[in-house]
Amino acid sequence: MVVMFFHRHKLLFIVVSILFVAFFAHQANAGPDITREDREKLSAIASEEFLSVKDFLNSIDEDALPRGDYEFYDFWMKGLEKEKEGKSADAIAFYEKALAADVFEMSTYDALFSLGRAYFLTGEKEKAVSALQEFIKNAEEDLFAPGPWGFTPEGERILRKSIGHARWLITLCNNKPFSGGLKLR
Repeated sequence: MVVMFFHRHKLLFIVVSILFVAFFAHQANAGPDITREDREKLSAIASEEFLSVKDFLNSIDEDALPRGDYEFYDFWMKGLEKEKEGKSADAIAFYEKALAADVFEMSTYDALFSLGRAYFLTGEKEKAVSALQEFIKNAEEDLFAPGPWGFTPEGERILRKSIGHARWLITLCNNKPFSGGLKLR
């Protein structure tokens, strides 16, 4: 009976087989192969970042910041919006513009984390690791810098959390299990 079905519907079977092969081939090239839990964590991190930048931009007047500083935040926000829409390649272009903005005495390394995440989502793991390592290096230099320009306890907590997220994302890029915890100097 089964043989008879396949014999009669051979063309249908071939078409369905081709569709499955095409579907799985597309999935293999559709970005990183990560667990649902990891996708949810990445989404939560991006959403938190999106809301933080959006709240900041909504709380200030465009003229309150030097032009380059406002451009940095504006490009970063546009990148986060594109990432939220699932357009990681477009997000990368905005993150790169944010990082190229001519800022006045402010750190721009936060956008490196976003850039690394977007590279990861497009499957460009080497570029992702490079951006994330640069983020960690700059964030740790800022965190441990001597002098009067320290962080508030809340600011330090947020930065340490971001460094931990970057390290976790690097382990995803390297397909290694994440041991958890922060290992700062």
